[in-house]
Amino acid sequence: MQPWVHIVGGGLSGLSLAYALSQFDELPGDVVISEARTGYRNDRTFSFWFDDSQRALLQPEYEYASWCLSLQSEAIQHDGQQLKYGIRTAASVYQQALDAISKHPQITIQQQRLQSKPEAEHVFDSRPPALTDFRLIQSFVGTEILLPQEHQLSAVQLMENLTTTANGIEFRYVLPLGAHKLLVEHTEFTRQAGDFDNLRAHNITWLEQSFGPQYQIIREEQAHIPMGIKTSQQHWGIPLGARAGMTRAATGYGYATIMQWCHQAARSLVIDNQCVAYKTSALFAYMDALFLNLIQQRPDTIPAILMQLARGLDADSFASFMMRTRLADALRVIYHAPSKPFTYALLGKYQWI
Repeated sequence: MQPWVHIVGGGLSGLSLAYALSQFDELPGDVVISEARTGYRNDRTFSFWFDDSQRALLQPEYEYASWCLSLQSEAIQHDGQQLKYGIRTAASVYQQALDAISKHPQITIQQQRLQSKPEAEHVFDSRPPALTDFRLIQSFVGTEILLPQEHQLSAVQLMENLTTTANGIEFRYVLPLGAHKLLVEHTEFTRQAGDFDNLRAHNITWLEQSFGPQYQIIREEQAHIPMGIKTSQQHWGIPLGARAGMTRAATGYGYATIMQWCHQAARSLVIDNQCVAYKTSALFAYMDALFLNLIQQRPDTIPAILMQLARGLDADSFASFMMRTRLADALRVIYHAPSKPFTYALLGKYQWI
């Protein structure tokens, strides 16, 4: 007998949908998750802005009210009023979902790599898109360290040392994970996949300059994240996660969108036995396309644009725009952004910038 729901892929998005379904004691039918990996490890760190109404859903392990951006000698700190910066580890997300799935009699994980679309009433496709389907690429390597002394950081170092490269821009994240641990991450927004070894070397250089030999590496994480997906993909059912465009093209933030959509989808499936595919708003897509075009055509303008936005927007407006595009946020961004780059980008005249 075919399952009611078949989820292809048991990463963040696949497990999140299965977890959301597991919150219902009785489901209309069986749920199967197909996943090739034999075990899960703490291979990602998910970051997001949230308000108090989203705390129960997003479950931050660490949270900070302040974040910083810097370019050369200028540093800008934002202090959120309604929004905070949250951090949650993959280990926490995976374990919560796996525990809930193991206790639900109608949900099972099958270790398998499918070669074709499975048969089910509802199929969700969370397979990672191929690198060739990325419009642009966010490449990063994160190094988590343990320090013998407290690091004294009370704000997230969000985009430190913004720099233009041959293929895009790069910058450094420094995320405090309690008093003695940090996640240092060098990131590139680029036209071609970044070199992990080079990004890792940037991490080590910064750590040695900042702490000398007084740190212990706990683990590393690395990935290529899509910044926009080409429309030529073939999906097995309803696309999910990065395949569906749930990671924001302009920034890479996706955890909150995935969690929110999965819980809404689960409710719709159980109550109405239907689900509507995720769709990015026209405004969201337009603003992201404009930003990606600037990265492709004139990456040298991006650091100054981001810094001017940080100067002009209040903390909550900046955070809200990074996570999602509402009309009010878009209007604030247009008002505070440098007029020349955006005007010529709108006209497609990048050579005039």
